[in-house]
Amino acid sequence: MFIVFLNIIHTLILLFPFLMYFMPNKYSWSFKYIFLVLLLIPLHWVFFKNKCVFSIITKEAGDFKDTKTNSPFTEKYLRWLYEPIMKLFGWEWDNKNIAKMVNIHWIIIFILIWYYIFFFNNKVCYR
Repeated sequence: MFIVFLNIIHTLILLFPFLMYFMPNKYSWSFKYIFLVLLLIPLHWVFFKNKCVFSIITKEAGDFKDTKTNSPFTEKYLRWLYEPIMKLFGWEWDNKNIAKMVNIHWIIIFILIWYYIFFFNNKVCYR
């Protein structure tokens, strides 16, 4: 159950920048804190050998036993999304190219956050 909970949180973190555009404004007070967390996530990887702390904890709890790459969450839950995009670029499914794809994903997340803050709902900046 703990593993499922962590994977749900992990997934929601990745989906939030897409979902925030559909959330009512009454919840926007919390976005500035969520944005901070989202901005800090990729920065913590350097302290854990380029791995996410959620993935490390989930792996230690017993998930991701059959994964073959350094990105077990991506391999198990995002391969369906990443692999077709990687094929468009001619990239193989390996650690180096998965890292590129994860970075592209985070660039998109940052752009979505930036657009939301400064153009979509600029009131968030002034609260």
